[in-house]
Amino acid sequence: MVSSQFTPSVQENDIDSLLHYMRVLNVSDEDVDELREAIGEDETPPDLGTFGSRVAGWIGKMTQKSLEGAWVAGTNQGIQALIRAISRYYGLG
Repeated sequence: MVSSQFTPSVQENDIDSLLHYMRVLNVSDEDVDELREAIGEDETPPDLGTFGSRVAGWIGKMTQKSLEGAWVAGTNQGIQALIRAISRYYGLG
């Protein structure tokens, strides 16, 4: 389980650091690959703190997996950690 106090070592625009952190959160390789594709397909960085539709859909999928118990780190803290990491990747905080 990931502590809500843990700060990911994700660097802005560094896809490798983001994907590595997703693996730290026990995100499956398949889901990590889907995130990489979603980021590439959204093309433009998010505006006003919102993610592109593909990345937002990926987060929704991970939230559903969390609710179903299909994701080991699937807690509210895990989802928050995903969102913080993706936000850092995009330079949103």
